[in-house]
Amino acid sequence: MALHDDLVKQKRKKMTLFYVVDTSGSMQIDSRIGKVNSAIENVMNKLEEISDSNEDAEIRVAILEFSTGAHWVTPVPVSPSEYMHVPLQAGGVTDLGAACKALDDKLHRDNGFLDVSSGTYPPIILLMSDGEPNDNWQKPLADLKQNGWFKRAIKIAFAIADEASNDVLAEFVGSREAIIHVNDMTSLEKFIVKASEITSEFQSRSKSSEEVERTSEASSEDLVTRIMTEVSNDTMMMNGFSGDFNMQNGSSAAGGFDPWAQTDPSWDEFN
Repeated sequence: MALHDDLVKQKRKKMTLFYVVDTSGSMQIDSRIGKVNSAIENVMNKLEEISDSNEDAEIRVAILEFSTGAHWVTPVPVSPSEYMHVPLQAGGVTDLGAACKALDDKLHRDNGFLDVSSGTYPPIILLMSDGEPNDNWQKPLADLKQNGWFKRAIKIAFAIADEASNDVLAEFVGSREAIIHVNDMTSLEKFIVKASEITSEFQSRSKSSEEVERTSEASSEDLVTRIMTEVSNDTMMMNGFSGDFNMQNGSSAAGGFDPWAQTDPSWDEFN
């Protein structure tokens, strides 16, 4: 039985969760980078549980930081259990264009992070930033948008504090509804953790034919609604309230698309 389980796990596809983190100097304010560090470190056990219980795919994580230039914290994607957290340090400017180029270089099978013999599901990309880009980001982002894996990825942005550029973040993720705005730094960690959990559960399982036909932007919007709803419900429960909280832009519970129905797609057409 153990041998059978090992063989099943070896045949599982991979799904990579990318954290793209702004580590510019302004991320020192109000311990923004500290909250990001705590969230990434603390969510790994939960991601490992999700991965271990998943017969469809194994979850891997990759972390890209950008400030003055961009740097892969993880030279290759690793499982949550293998991830050894080294706190990200804030300093420098906001070179989003460098991050887009670095991401585009790795969202490939050939010499990239998605070269997996067992197959790969489209990734998740969680972008976190608290400011305006300082480099020429438009051309690298335009090139990134032509990447087949980026097109099919679940993309969610965290606009940290009022200084974050909603226009730029919306350009990256494809929709303003796929942006989570966080001004209260005590909530930032909660949103990152919840987003990591919910998107990983969704993207690492096979999909229904209806979901396959939807754009990644529409699925990302639905997931943002679910993330915000669950964080709000958790907060109300902690404060002694009960009952469901539904965002005005609609959730699956309110009759919208249910992103949790599942069957099976093939993603072999991408880069």
